[in-house]
Amino acid sequence: MVAVFKRELIQVIPNPPNERTFTLSTVTDKGHYISLRPLVKPTTEEEKKFPFEWGFGGRNTSVEIINVNSNSFKQNFVFELDLNEYLQIPNTHSGLINTLWTTWDSGCLEETGELFPFGKNKESVAFRELWQPIDPSKSVDFDHLTLKDGDDAHNGSKETSVALHIDNDTFVGLVVVAGNILQGILFKKNDNTIKGTNFIRGIIASEEKKEFTYSIKYGEDVTSFPLDLFTKHDSIKVGDVISQWKVIESNL
Repeated sequence: MVAVFKRELIQVIPNPPNERTFTLSTVTDKGHYISLRPLVKPTTEEEKKFPFEWGFGGRNTSVEIINVNSNSFKQNFVFELDLNEYLQIPNTHSGLINTLWTTWDSGCLEETGELFPFGKNKESVAFRELWQPIDPSKSVDFDHLTLKDGDDAHNGSKETSVALHIDNDTFVGLVVVAGNILQGILFKKNDNTIKGTNFIRGIIASEEKKEFTYSIKYGEDVTSFPLDLFTKHDSIKVGDVISQWKVIESNL
C-alpha cells in the first residue's frame, strides 16, 4: 500500500506534546520507507547549520507489521539508515523499535512506543506521535497537501511506487517515490559527520512533465541522487541501475 503520513505532534513522555518539524513518512507499495524530519524554524546556530531533527529509512526487510485488530497494528523497525547512528550521537537507541499504531475516527493514526537510548537493560523513554494520512497521488504542492480523513484514510493509493537503493564503496542510500512525493537519504561511508549526510524531498507538480520540484536538497553529494528520475528515464524496471542506484521496486 502506497502511503504518505505527515506528523502533527510528538510527545516524549512526560513532557508536553510539541512539533518543530515538517515530518513526512513515505512508504512504497512493497513497504520500503523513509521518514525525513526537517526543522520548520531552526533557532540555534547548530540547528541553522543542520536543520534536521532526524531522518531514517529502510527496505521492507527491516520492518515487520502485525495486525492487532481492525483499528490497530504493531510495527517493528530496525532502521537500515539512521541519522543518529550515522552521526554516532551519544545515547542513541540501537536495534529493534516496537511501536503500536491506532487509527482514530478522524483517520489520524496515533503511534506509541519506547526507546532505549541508554541501553536495552536501562530505563526506557516512552513516546507518542500523531500522524495525518496524506493522499500522495493528489498532492502537488507541499504547502497544500491533500489530506485523507475518515474511512478514506484506510484506502491506500495504487499510484506510482518506486524505490531505489545504493550500496557501494562510497555511499549507502535509499530513494522512495510514493505517488507524487519523493524522499531520499544518502550517507557517505566512513565519514559519520553532517558533511557525509544528504537528504532530498520533492513533489511532482505536473503530471505531464513528471518533473520533481524539490523543497529539500541538502548535502555536499546531493547531485548523486537520481534527481531527474522520470524526465531522463522513460521506463524504470526492477533490476535497472540508474546512476549507480539499483531499482528494487517499480510500479508506474
